[in-house]
Amino acid sequence: MNDHLRARNVLYEVVADQTPIKDAFLLLGKIETGFGNHAAAAKVLRAGSNAFPTDIQLACAYGHALLSIGAAGRFATELREKLSRLRREVALTDSSYFTIEGVRARFELLFGDRKLGEQLLARVVASDMAPVEAMILQTELFLESGRILPARLQLRRAMESSSRDPKLYALMARSYILSGEEEEIGWAVQLATIACQRSYWQNPECVRALMEAYERTGDEAAGLLVRKQLIQISIHRELKLDEIRKLRVKIEKLGELTRDAET
Repeated sequence: MNDHLRARNVLYEVVADQTPIKDAFLLLGKIETGFGNHAAAAKVLRAGSNAFPTDIQLACAYGHALLSIGAAGRFATELREKLSRLRREVALTDSSYFTIEGVRARFELLFGDRKLGEQLLARVVASDMAPVEAMILQTELFLESGRILPARLQLRRAMESSSRDPKLYALMARSYILSGEEEEIGWAVQLATIACQRSYWQNPECVRALMEAYERTGDEAAGLLVRKQLIQISIHRELKLDEIRKLRVKIEKLGELTRDAET
């Protein structure tokens, strides 16, 4: 955990440097996403996308982070327009095209035409160049509709490309929880534990999956311990958000004072 945190701190120093490095933004965004810090990931990846305005990989990573926090305001509109411009510049057979279409499908599913979003997503995952994010999104839709087997097949495919992604293990654990088969709950506990370990016990989604798995086994003591961890994460995140809100108020007040001084 300490090594991972040190790496994250070093990356924050790198991305703050006057000479930006694309891979540093991408890696830091990936680390924050793995921790379940989607707001932090969105902030980092937005800065990276601004530093490299024609880079499709950064723009799409930013899109997924932004949509993970349910953002539908000005930033989302700006990004959507940017992706439309970048999409016109790539060939239909290019992997970047499918990466963009995956984000576009997610936009539609959340804020636009759901049927169109499902059609776009189906086309993306049918390609052998489908990004992992699109496979995850398709898995989530399968699980929502109770289609356990297709969800697991999609997850196994995603694991071939991204075997260490904690979200994949959390979703696989959820598939065993949702199946309702008592003999499969042990698998849910094991998979959710792996998800928690790979996210250093910082990702609420992974911790929640383990809590639900333990509750299904009837192990109330273990479930309670995991629930406490989930509460601690939530409190810590809320404290961070509160600090950000207070800082934003201070900045706004400083801006008002500056404007008053100028007049």
